[in-house]
Amino acid sequence: MRWRNFHEEFEERYYSWEHRREKEHEFLDLRQRDLTVLEYKRRFQDLAAFSSTYLPTERHKVERFRDGLRQELRMILISHAVSVCAGIGTGCLGYREGNKGYPKASVRADSSNWS
Repeated sequence: MRWRNFHEEFEERYYSWEHRREKEHEFLDLRQRDLTVLEYKRRFQDLAAFSSTYLPTERHKVERFRDGLRQELRMILISHAVSVCAGIGTGCLGYREGNKGYPKASVRADSSNWS
């Protein structure tokens, strides 16, 4: 059995529908606000487990994470054309050459850190 299947079956069996729904709403309302990026990342990961419907792909997860960051951080990421991934939680921004020779910010995509 794959981890995702086990995880979903476990949640269905041991968490009530009401509890899962409450956590799903918490996820949808989650914003960084006064949390550090690392605290926000941890909370995001905890609640994302209850919200797989809203995160069908890694890209959806990245976009949802980015959209929950404080505006000043989102603006920095957008201005650098950064894709936010697990590395952002630890401040791991790397640079690589863009299409036209300009340095382009990127974040190491390591999906294993999301689960």
